Amino acid sequence: MHYGQMAISLYRCWRLDIDKYMLAEGLGLSGHEALFIFKFVTKFSKICLCIFQLISSLAETFVFIYMGFDIAMEQHSWSRVGFIFFSIIFIVIARAANVFSWLRGAMAFALALQSVHDLPEGHGKTILTATTTIVVLTVLESDLYLL
Repeated sequence: MHYGQMAISLYRCWRLDIDKYMLAEGLGLSGHEALFIFKFVTKFSKICLCIFQLISSLAETFVFIYMGFDIAMEQHSWSRVGFIFFSIIFIVIARAANVFSWLRGAMAFALALQSVHDLPEGHGKTILTATTTIVVLTVLESDLYLL
């Protein structure tokens, strides 16, 4: 753990303890009552955190399965390879500059799927192909980074 992260974690723990003490004093609770209530709240928050992590993991798995099926089933247009290459270069530069950090793969993929129906003359298929290529390459890049 980085020193700065450890200091922040220690501050948060200290701050939460002070907040608990001040709340118990304000409510007129005894020490035993305050400990029991705050221990219960702490356990409940840990359970909620585990449940939300499980839901997040399941949702992410569903999105990747859906994307995999759709990549295999959709028709792609490789007629504008220059646009696809330029898009990849632009995304690499934008990620290095931390621009578009809010636009994640699933959202970009959903917008690209919609563009197939909304844009004329095959432009939507080109955008879908570019987006699919970018999403696959960034997933592979992040997996290689973790190795």
